[in-house]
Amino acid sequence: MKSRQNITDIEITKEGLTIKVVRFSYQTPVAVELLEPVITNELTDNGDDFVEHQTGIYVTDQYHSPTTSKHVNQFIYHPSRADKGGSVRKISPAMLAALIYPVGDSITLLSPGSTRG
Repeated sequence: MKSRQNITDIEITKEGLTIKVVRFSYQTPVAVELLEPVITNELTDNGDDFVEHQTGIYVTDQYHSPTTSKHVNQFIYHPSRADKGGSVRKISPAMLAALIYPVGDSITLLSPGSTRG
């Protein structure tokens, strides 16, 4: 599998429909576009609770490098994004991972220049 400029985008599908698009910069997940809500089990002020994360774009709040920041911005402002980055939520790397996993039915590596990445 080949990526371009140290960027890898994967599409996660469930029952044949795309539910998430994930951007990796180098080998680190840095952004995810949720196309359907995701429920996570996380520690809240009231103790462990299930939290529903709405559709939209979530990016890591951890700074890695100027190149990784560029990769995140390219993902946010890609022409396929409906709101062109208007509703981006910054979250911790651990929370970003929780939104990505568990994986649905299928993972597809998106080719460079695809309409989703």
